[in-house]
Amino acid sequence: MPPIIRRKLPLLWPLAIAAIASTLLVAIVLVYCTIFPAIHAAKDHTAPPSKEAIMSDLYIAGGDLALANKQYAQAMTHYRAAVDAGNIDAMVKIAHLYENGLGVTPSFSQAASWYYKAAAAGNHEAKLWVSKHK
Repeated sequence: MPPIIRRKLPLLWPLAIAAIASTLLVAIVLVYCTIFPAIHAAKDHTAPPSKEAIMSDLYIAGGDLALANKQYAQAMTHYRAAVDAGNIDAMVKIAHLYENGLGVTPSFSQAASWYYKAAAAGNHEAKLWVSKHK
């Protein structure tokens, strides 16, 4: 074997081992990410949350944060996005903004409309509000 190849050959072993290790790690992660959710769902008899549910929860969190910082227009934007993603709790939060005039002109009719929509969709808080304001 020529001397140049003999000198470079020991340098290739660490690279080969690193390549094999990273390939195995990627394979393990892929198997874990594809099989574990299925096993988890089979144990709990529940499916993992949908992307829409996760997004609507993030919109709610963003709206709550904006509301805490008194950024009412931004809170309304987040809550409307959550409603578009299918979150009925956001309807109550929008109704609350209209009822109290936070970032919008106070409007009992708009608030009532949102409370009625949320109650029809099954929100307990909205059902209580509707029963008190009949």
